[in-house]
Amino acid sequence: MIISTFKKIPELSLFVISFLIITSSCSKFEGDQTVPAYIRIDTIGLKINHLSEGSNSVDVSDAWIFIDDQLVGAFELPCMVPALHQGSCKVTIKPGIKLNGLINLRSAFPIFKDITTQVRLTPDSITTFGTVIIGNQKVLYTSYSAETEFKLTEAFEDPVLAFDTTIKSQVSMGLTTAGSPDTFEGDHSGVVTLADSTTYFEMYSREEMPLPGAGTPVFLEMNYKTSIPVTIGVYAFTNTSVVQHPVMVLTSMPEWKKIYINLTPIVSSTSDALTYKVFIGASRNLSDPAGSLFIDNVKVIHL
Repeated sequence: MIISTFKKIPELSLFVISFLIITSSCSKFEGDQTVPAYIRIDTIGLKINHLSEGSNSVDVSDAWIFIDDQLVGAFELPCMVPALHQGSCKVTIKPGIKLNGLINLRSAFPIFKDITTQVRLTPDSITTFGTVIIGNQKVLYTSYSAETEFKLTEAFEDPVLAFDTTIKSQVSMGLTTAGSPDTFEGDHSGVVTLADSTTYFEMYSREEMPLPGAGTPVFLEMNYKTSIPVTIGVYAFTNTSVVQHPVMVLTSMPEWKKIYINLTPIVSSTSDALTYKVFIGASRNLSDPAGSLFIDNVKVIHL
């Protein structure tokens, strides 16, 4: 994982959430010595280990860095992090995301593997983490945790989708044409357009799925762009009822974006539910202009 160690020290990353001087098993500076070593991380990618895991599309926004199991801080990527340590140290990097796509709501993503390695930190030097050079950046790779369960994956490459339109929907989801500039990746993405007298679209997962409660991480991830409001949530099925629970509304997004939607609170709070269906809906007023929703790589995952 360690690509290089060299002497030139560039400017620090402009965004540093926190920096803690910590005590660890590797040597901490003593006395008047204050020159740090530097840890550099350009970007973090996703390595797929099985076709069932779907696309490797990812948006890791932050790195949560630990030295000898003590938190240094959470840093927006790319970052250059000062560390008052030297010698052989265990560095652990937890990939971080924007929960629900919100800039001010950030967390280490519990479904990605931590990246841990033993490295030698040298004062006044930079240790760069990464295994593959893409452009002018070195990519450090994570993967899904071995405990991850994929309850649903939909890449919109097949006309038979893992979703059905609900009885409330006025239109069905289609596929972009092969080669369309509106396709995110592969041959197709999902697309639905609301125009003229159509004002509402909704689809939910074809199969009911059990999801764990008690705070176990449950997420819906997807790529999307939209010119109309989009609602994401779940239908909770009990022995006697079906209740729809909206989780969040996505507003206009003209460019493709990766989002990780946290379903954990709603699943954990509906403890009487036996199974769930995730739903994706879009709406417009009759007086609004026509609009379209494009989505790709929908996954429902949990530990």
